[in-house]
Amino acid sequence: MKAVKVKVPGTPKKAARHEKLQVVARVRPMTTSEIRGGAPRCLDANTKTNEIIIKSSKRNDVKNFPFQKVYGPKTTQSEIFSDTVEQCLNDVCLGFSCTLFAYGQTGTGKTFTMEGSRDLNETGTSSCHENAGIIPRSMWHLFEKLEKEGTNFTIKVSMLELYNEKLIDNNFSKFIR
Repeated sequence: MKAVKVKVPGTPKKAARHEKLQVVARVRPMTTSEIRGGAPRCLDANTKTNEIIIKSSKRNDVKNFPFQKVYGPKTTQSEIFSDTVEQCLNDVCLGFSCTLFAYGQTGTGKTFTMEGSRDLNETGTSSCHENAGIIPRSMWHLFEKLEKEGTNFTIKVSMLELYNEKLIDNNFSKFIR
């Protein structure tokens, strides 16, 4: 997951807190089938040093990869949102352009992090479901913030998906290429 902030000409002079590229990593827990099958844990998240540690199963080789922030398997959706995304949304309301980008191999947890559980129903409360991902939390946070301010806004959202080398515009559910 990457958070990118770029100052757009003509935006307010109030500076965003993080006007830089932030690269964060989330390590998902092992699946039940991986545990049952005896799959070795090949990487760990060191949340104190913000490093991903990759271990070779064939050699005693260990490689450390630093990030601005690392989240371990027990990190909640709420923690990811409040640490990584919430300030971006506040900056959007100040006129900054922000991009969130999820990247990784199939099965690494991108969809869960971005969307959350697929079986979510309306909670009937004034907050997001605990397993809601970045996208529903962002929409909830943004509309909640705008409603509190009583300001009239136009919101435009783009959602593109690159899957199997095909670019899909999720706003229209059709292939671009």
